[in-house]
Amino acid sequence: MSGEGTDYDTLCGMEKVKKVVLSYAGSTPDATQSLPDYELSLYVLPFEREYFNLADKVRYGSYFTEEAQVLLSFEEAEKLSPGNHGALIGSTISKNIYSLGRMNFEIVGVLDRLNEFEKKYLLSLGMDTDSIYFNSRLTDRFIDPEDYYMQSQRDYYLFFDSFRDLSAFYKEYAGQFDEKGESLLISSRLYSGRVTSAVTTLSILLIPLSVFIALFTVVFYATLLKTEITYNNRFIAVFEYSGYSKRRVLASFTAIHMLRLILSLLISLAIALLFTETVNMINRKLVLIEFRPFTLNYLLMAAFLLFVVLLSWLCIAVSLRRVRISSWYDNLKLRLAI
Repeated sequence: MSGEGTDYDTLCGMEKVKKVVLSYAGSTPDATQSLPDYELSLYVLPFEREYFNLADKVRYGSYFTEEAQVLLSFEEAEKLSPGNHGALIGSTISKNIYSLGRMNFEIVGVLDRLNEFEKKYLLSLGMDTDSIYFNSRLTDRFIDPEDYYMQSQRDYYLFFDSFRDLSAFYKEYAGQFDEKGESLLISSRLYSGRVTSAVTTLSILLIPLSVFIALFTVVFYATLLKTEITYNNRFIAVFEYSGYSKRRVLASFTAIHMLRLILSLLISLAIALLFTETVNMINRKLVLIEFRPFTLNYLLMAAFLLFVVLLSWLCIAVSLRRVRISSWYDNLKLRLAI
């Protein structure tokens, strides 16, 4: 993300943005271009581990605890110490930093090998997956100085809780700041048109299919229920003949069926959650497709379950209508006639 002027506070105040990190590689002043001794391409991660989604991928050592520390990618560690990455922890590397001069940085951690999904996460930030990663405490000192700009602009990394938040942010703000003369330019390498197009196409196909399956399931359940009522209405007649209120008998009958339905739905939901999480886990390891196959939309799931329960209750009410208006004798006679 690039911008003219000091936009750090503006970005921090935007909804869904969890962390803003000033990019060293995209903001170091132009004067350093003529000074080859200075590092020009340092990649910067949030100092706080909760803002970096790959913090758990640190295989050796730990995440950042001090400013003068770096993380190494698996590939970078392999170059420095083939087959023995753990030996690098605690050693130092020297870098010449703009306005700070030469500094020693402790290697505090080494990342494990990344899968394709995890590589896309780093690539989305404009970072190489084979590199050395510094932390944001190093670049925080350059946020206020008015001379820290590359060609009158700065780059920032924006961190979000999820791809959904990133997508919502991009859709809301991208069009507002990409006009000529505006102060901010929003861009994201993760917001891939090919991937989002595939997801959109799948949603167009799968959502109507889900509605059809729900309707078919309820109709099938109603058919079974009607058959069951037809063959069991004598039991209702017997209870009514024994002195029980028909209203109470029918209410109990309805409650039993609804409880059985809800139990079946909960069991199906548990199986579905287990299946989707298993598929997601396999896909994370093997990367069979380029995006997460299953995500949980709790609002849509709750609406779907409520729809099935209400429609089933309506089917039960309609199926019991004949039993409700007939006497116990007529219900028993109807069963004997069948």
